[in-house]
Amino acid sequence: MSTAYLKVAVGAALTYSCAEDVYDTLQRRSCAFFGRQTVGDLVRRVCSDTGCVRDVVISIFIPIFSACIS
Repeated sequence: MSTAYLKVAVGAALTYSCAEDVYDTLQRRSCAFFGRQTVGDLVRRVCSDTGCVRDVVISIFIPIFSACIS
C-alpha cells in the first residue's frame, strides 16, 4: 500500500470519525449552550479542529508508522 493512499484513507476516516464524535457531543448540549454560541462558529470549529487533527496524524504519525514497517 502506498504512503499516499494510506494518508488519504486514514485522513478521511479520522476526519469523519472525529467530526461524528464532536457532533454527537454537541447534540447532547443544552439549549442554553446554543444560546451562548453562534451556530456558524460551532460548525467552523468542528471542521477546522478535525482538519487539524487529521493534519497532525498525516504529517507525524503516518511517516513514523511507514518507517517502522518498511
